[in-house]
Amino acid sequence: GGGGGGGGEAGDDFITLLQGDICHSGGSGPLLAVDIGGTLAKIAYYAVHQHSKTSYVTREEGVYTGKEEQQESGRLHLAVFENSRLEVCIDLIKQKMPVGDGHTLHATGGGAHKYSELLRSKLGVRLKKVDEIRSIIHGTNFLLKKIPNEAFSFERHGHPQRRYRHFGNGVYPYLLVSVGSGVSLIKVEGDDSFSRIDGTAMGGGTFWGLGSMLTGARTFDDILRLANSGDSKNVDMLVRDIYGDDVPESLQLSGDLLASSFGKTARSVDAARAFSEADIAKSLLHLISNSIAQVACLNARIHGLKRIFFGGFFIRGQPATMATITFACNYWGQGEVEALFLRHEGYLGAIGAFITDSPLSRQHSQQEEDALAKAEEKDERTLRDAGWKENFTHTARGLGKGLQVLELDRSGDQFLPFPHLDAEDYFPDCVDLCKDDAARDYWISCFRDGVGKVEQLAASCGGGSAAAAQRAAAFSRTFLDHLDILHKDPSSYGDLGVRAILEIREQCLREFRFADVYVEIKKKENEVALRSLPALLEELDAMDEAVRHRALVQGILAGNCFDWGAKLAADKLEQGKIVFREERDRLAQKRWIVDDVPKWSDRMSGPPHAKAVIFVDNCGADIVLGIMPFVRELLRRGTKVVLGANSIPVLNDITHKELELLCRHVGRLDSIVAAALDSGQLLPMETGSASPCLDLRWLDPVFCAACEGCDLVVIEGMGRAIHTNLDAKFTCESIKVAMIKNEWLARRLGGSAFDCVFQFHQP
Repeated sequence: GGGGGGGGEAGDDFITLLQGDICHSGGSGPLLAVDIGGTLAKIAYYAVHQHSKTSYVTREEGVYTGKEEQQESGRLHLAVFENSRLEVCIDLIKQKMPVGDGHTLHATGGGAHKYSELLRSKLGVRLKKVDEIRSIIHGTNFLLKKIPNEAFSFERHGHPQRRYRHFGNGVYPYLLVSVGSGVSLIKVEGDDSFSRIDGTAMGGGTFWGLGSMLTGARTFDDILRLANSGDSKNVDMLVRDIYGDDVPESLQLSGDLLASSFGKTARSVDAARAFSEADIAKSLLHLISNSIAQVACLNARIHGLKRIFFGGFFIRGQPATMATITFACNYWGQGEVEALFLRHEGYLGAIGAFITDSPLSRQHSQQEEDALAKAEEKDERTLRDAGWKENFTHTARGLGKGLQVLELDRSGDQFLPFPHLDAEDYFPDCVDLCKDDAARDYWISCFRDGVGKVEQLAASCGGGSAAAAQRAAAFSRTFLDHLDILHKDPSSYGDLGVRAILEIREQCLREFRFADVYVEIKKKENEVALRSLPALLEELDAMDEAVRHRALVQGILAGNCFDWGAKLAADKLEQGKIVFREERDRLAQKRWIVDDVPKWSDRMSGPPHAKAVIFVDNCGADIVLGIMPFVRELLRRGTKVVLGANSIPVLNDITHKELELLCRHVGRLDSIVAAALDSGQLLPMETGSASPCLDLRWLDPVFCAACEGCDLVVIEGMGRAIHTNLDAKFTCESIKVAMIKNEWLARRLGGSAFDCVFQFHQP
């Protein structure tokens, strides 16, 4: 079956959400693809968008200056509308298409045949019909492999309701239940190995058709809204309605179990009795969902399949639908099968049709290919071919209209887990905001309170023009919409931690063309810190070794105070109340939540490390006066040092391009650093990250190759070492170091604001 849902205004919503001019994704792929079912049409198209990018240019005086440039990037858009609006939407698509002949449109679903002439004549394209089942399978596999938080199980009274599952290449075999107007059951055993094993005519079209006949509602969404407010027990016959409270034990049935859908309507003594339309709709929803789940479970058990993915626009992320299907699968599956759902289940066919003959990722450099080949030869880690990255910016707008919105930015990037990560139980976030209500309330409130400051900074960074102020205001509105959704339904986008909220905020900033709002602050702080570096190094060199070890750690912590992403620190920085030397000296009287400096000092009296990997944090005093003296000490002992910095600007965190420039300036001030840069003993590199937090499962493969064989990993900063990775385990020695610049978080860790964490672990 094809579609199976959608609102009466879906065509209008599609028009407002259609963005960018449609263009080719490269190669001989299609211009766009459509999946036309019995009731809904889904479109996938590729568009080029303008984004701001900051380049860093060296200067005669100072370190560098930031220069904003415009760059183009591709995005895969997906949208949905009712077939009744098809001609209107086709006219709009025509306006967005490039001029010229010879364009190809990939079409799948039953409507690919029914509307083929309309599509050809209106759009002037060559039509290539793509097999429907193959499209659905390719779309499902694409989502499961490319989108980290795509698949989930659902528990109506769970906390959270959705529990996300991550499979990668280990997803096969599985059963896909595609619920459109009708239902297809497909056994999937590999990327291109599948077979349709069963189906049923009772699907989304049945729900819509009977719902229209039995109630006054006419659109799919109207019937769903009725169902969500109804109580099926007023219409359905339960086991207790037959047996009372004395259900025979031999039946092994609960009294609350459904015995007969719509059973009470046939037994009504009062022929004139009116049943609520909402109750009727709810009973109908349960009837269709139970029937689909029963057929699916029986097929899964016959074929020995443990996982069932339910897709198609009938599901629509509706809690009542997913809860009913889950209950039925648990009942009929007897613990042998698991019901799973997809966040973007309605777009399987459209995605699959689009990616047929379409290039998904760029060609990799020889350096990247060598790194990937090395990782694959070891056969120890899963290669993560992202290719596309989900862009959440407009998701809130779509959800506000009751629509699934899926936009994927093209990256073509490859990722690998950190080579010395003990990945068995690794999960980056230390606090699950889906489960911890108090933590979620606190952090969402913090982000709400801080959005005004970010808006002001963005407007100022944009030159203070009226246009920049408008873009900054649009950023604020969009980000606040996301916070509202996440507060009400924390698992709606996937796993939720502080990391996810920060990444959505940065994504929204970039979407409204604010590439690096802290660039001027970073530049000035780097210049100030560099002027203080020679005297600091001279002071450290005069210390005894044991005293110097603690002073170097204190320097990292004092430098970590220069964090514009933490409100307590930012407020002090604005007032000029944070001075590096004063903060370092104050640490002697401060409380340390974790103080493993003595253990670290003992280790430093032993043999040197062969290779250290350091994930760095902020610009200015943090990197220059905190990290670089620590790095210099390791270099002096003969240790090779890999410095890992973000690939893309975020907050006042240093990027790898800035780090490269900064290291050269430090080299002009210190011969040890200069020699290490020249010899390759010191390597500033990009991690592939674009976040103030750190997910060690998704790192640049060239960076990972450089980290092979390290015997020390250092993670610095509150975002990377506390919000994420505090519990991470490694197969080598590790340090997690941060100044806790948040009172709430410090109390959670048993301390107070501006307390310190220096954790040294030896496996």
